[in-house]
Amino acid sequence: MMDDIEAIDGARLHFCGGVPPLVRVLLTAGMDIEAGHIRELHARFLERIDEKSRVLIDSRQIASMTREARELAASDHISPFVHRLAVLIDGPVSAMISNFFIRVSRPSYPVHTFTDEARAMAWLSEASQ
Repeated sequence: MMDDIEAIDGARLHFCGGVPPLVRVLLTAGMDIEAGHIRELHARFLERIDEKSRVLIDSRQIASMTREARELAASDHISPFVHRLAVLIDGPVSAMISNFFIRVSRPSYPVHTFTDEARAMAWLSEASQ
C-alpha cells in the first residue's frame, strides 16, 4: 500500500504503510462529528485496508461528537479494523469528547489521548514491535 492522502467530508485521511498499517485522520476545525462521518471513514478504510490498523485521529479542533457517532466508533462493526487508536487533543472540548468516547462508549480496542503528536506516534509504533 502506498502512502496516499484522501479527502472526505470533514476529514483528510493519510493512508501510510507499516505493519500493522497506519492511518492518520485529520478532522476539520469546528467539525460536529455525526454517525454518517464514522460510516464514511469506515467505508474508506474498507476500500484501502482489510486488516487491523493503527489509527491517529487529530481531534484538536472539533466542536462535538454525537452519542450515536461515539457508539458506532466503539462498536463491534468498527473494532475488527482498529488495532490501536491514538487521539490528539488540545483543550477542554476535545478532551471531554475523547473522555466520553473512552469511558462511556468503551471501545474494545486500546485508546489513548495525547497532547503531543510525537508521543502518540511512539505509542502507536509500540504496536508494530
